[in-house]
Amino acid sequence: MGLKTFRSLIRFRARKSAPNLERFGCDVREVMSARMWLAITGNLNAVEASRMVLEKQVAALRAQMASARSLLSRNPASASRECFDIYQRAVHSNRKRLRKQRRFRDRVPW
Repeated sequence: MGLKTFRSLIRFRARKSAPNLERFGCDVREVMSARMWLAITGNLNAVEASRMVLEKQVAALRAQMASARSLLSRNPASASRECFDIYQRAVHSNRKRLRKQRRFRDRVPW
């Protein structure tokens, strides 16, 4: 095996796997359902509502900065992946936090 082939094999293995859009869609649906349930039942307080808006604004700003950074570094192919990774991390952390809150709130007190 030549050196050139070996290098291309290492580069191929170092790439990230393709984004799991199905898992991302399920996480988004779960976060939206949890927040709608909080609003419908009247348990959505002002802190959670403002946190919800702030998290969306921060994720959008971070995605825009990551996209601009990759475009300016002459690597436009990675711009969409970096934006997706930022939104995926935000949705995953929201899902984890809302799921943890729901476990404690829905527990039967006996």
